[in-house]
Amino acid sequence: MSKDCQSWVRRNWHWLAFLALLLSLCASVLAGTVQRAVEHVPRNSNHLAQAPKTAQQQPTADMQRRMVRAEFPLGPLLFIGLLLGVGALWGKALGVEATAEQAERAKRRSRKPAERSLEDEIRRIGSSDPAFNTEAFLRRSSHAFRVFQRAWNKQDLSPIRHLVSDAIYERSSLQIAEMQRQGVCGVLEDLLVQDKTIAQVDVSEHYQTITVRFQASAKSYRVDTNGRFVSGDKLPQSFVAYWSFVRKPGATTLATGGLLEGNCPNCGTPLHLNQTGICSSCDAKVWSGRYDWVLTEITHGSEWRKRPHHDVPGVAGISRSDPAFCLQQLHDRVSAMFWRRITAWQAGDVTLLRNVATADYCQALAEELAPDPDGTRRIPVGVAVGAVETEGILCESPLDQALVRIHWNGGAERLALDGARHQTIRISFHVSYFLLVRKHGVQGSLDDALLSSHCRSCGSPATARNVGVCEHCGIPLVDVERDWLLRKVYFEDEPPVRVLLSQFEGMGSGQSSAGRSGEPANRSPSSGRELMAWAIQVMLADDKIEEEEEALLKTVAAKQGLSAAELERLLAAARAGELTLALPHSAGASLTWLGVMADMAFADGRVSDEEKKVLEALGKRLGMGKKKISRVISSARRRLQGETKQRSREGRGRRRPKKRH
Repeated sequence: MSKDCQSWVRRNWHWLAFLALLLSLCASVLAGTVQRAVEHVPRNSNHLAQAPKTAQQQPTADMQRRMVRAEFPLGPLLFIGLLLGVGALWGKALGVEATAEQAERAKRRSRKPAERSLEDEIRRIGSSDPAFNTEAFLRRSSHAFRVFQRAWNKQDLSPIRHLVSDAIYERSSLQIAEMQRQGVCGVLEDLLVQDKTIAQVDVSEHYQTITVRFQASAKSYRVDTNGRFVSGDKLPQSFVAYWSFVRKPGATTLATGGLLEGNCPNCGTPLHLNQTGICSSCDAKVWSGRYDWVLTEITHGSEWRKRPHHDVPGVAGISRSDPAFCLQQLHDRVSAMFWRRITAWQAGDVTLLRNVATADYCQALAEELAPDPDGTRRIPVGVAVGAVETEGILCESPLDQALVRIHWNGGAERLALDGARHQTIRISFHVSYFLLVRKHGVQGSLDDALLSSHCRSCGSPATARNVGVCEHCGIPLVDVERDWLLRKVYFEDEPPVRVLLSQFEGMGSGQSSAGRSGEPANRSPSSGRELMAWAIQVMLADDKIEEEEEALLKTVAAKQGLSAAELERLLAAARAGELTLALPHSAGASLTWLGVMADMAFADGRVSDEEKKVLEALGKRLGMGKKKISRVISSARRRLQGETKQRSREGRGRRRPKKRH
């Protein structure tokens, strides 16, 4: 008997026994009927003729006993008893054997949909790397988390340079440099990692990505050069951070450890790197992601959101002309551009941008950075990025074009000529479109995908000191023939953006990203922070938020990764009229935003009572009835179930072995 047949019998043995009993009873009745018919048939044709037609013979005692035996035959009854006994014993044996299988199946059904989809992706990683283990990976990532925090505390990033991409290193370096310009230093004390879990796993042709959610607590504050307290909190505060690690599919887990432990992931020896990121023992380029996991993104809990997969228009076309093209490389380079641009605004100097932008853009930005007539400049502070997503790529001569959408937010200050800063509580949410160009027909390199700020010739890092040419090999750092360069930065409602988005729509894609039309009212929120800002503005439409509603907002904000202090800052900015957010203007768009909040509430598989009350309060403020709000929540639940089923089908399709002919 095949395994599938055995499994079916185990699950349905009691129905089989019932069917056997029913068949036995039918057989008994049929046998009795046949026996009676035979006993009453005359032995010859004269029997009826000789008997008087009106005589009714009374049955004798012997005849009655024969009739009873005919109606209740002993043989079939014994057969039924024997069959039931054997069936019960067999069913018991099969039931014991099936207990483990049923328990495991029940355990799988009890898992949350998100957990089941994560397991599918993790199995894909394990299929190419049998040594990969989630618990070991979480321990390694937690070690890297602590090492990074210690390096940040000391304002010395050299201990973590080997395990981060260029974009992470550059962003951290620029943030430290900005604090040093302000004469302050960040302090992080009593760090405690309370929990670490895998939040998302993505496996593509070129890269494997694992995002880890860290729940931690620490004392975080700033001091001046004399050690005096400036801002922050000296009491332990909880926070959430999402770290994304990337590697190439061919990488394998080493028993000796790799980058996260400070060892070469290729030869296993302790790392002694030169400026180019090459191991001195085996000459492996360890930052490439070919050998081990590299940290490529750090996102605050309130900014992170699980991104659905969709096909980006134009990627298939550019991949045909450049097989080494990958979105990870593009996003890493755009992130470096974004933070260099923020630094240019803060410092009033475009020097850092000259290595990643066109000369025309640098000239235009330099003019924007000129002080106002009163001698002050507005500068961004407290910047956080919510999402970086590619809208589409045009692969055509003479220049390929890529349009990347960045959701970000932050405050603003007025900087005087003497360096004095005038702080405000203003918080603005922005959507910027970065237009990148590259010469058509260029061939890229996957080994350089995570090295967006290094010399292409010798691999040395590009810094502010060596603008124009590499200080190690003398080769120009900007290669207009090969590099993606920043050509322009647009707001979301500018005509060039609308034109490009319409072209991408014409190319077709699996799923359009939020707001392909370029309309602010049609896009979706990019993060929990932006969603909470929208909820606050909706609730403040009548100039008042009840105490109960504010308490509910705190509960929901905590689930979105916002601390109580961050929520208070948003509330204060909104009450002062300094919370700037492009709100949806139509009823349909507002319904979309409410649906996104419901989707995010279902991220862990269920909606809490507090979240439901907030959704109801928002819906009421937006003029929706209870039935409509219930439909929004039900639709979010169905979307989650549909996505889970789709991922499960895709996972089964990937695991199904090919038939041999």
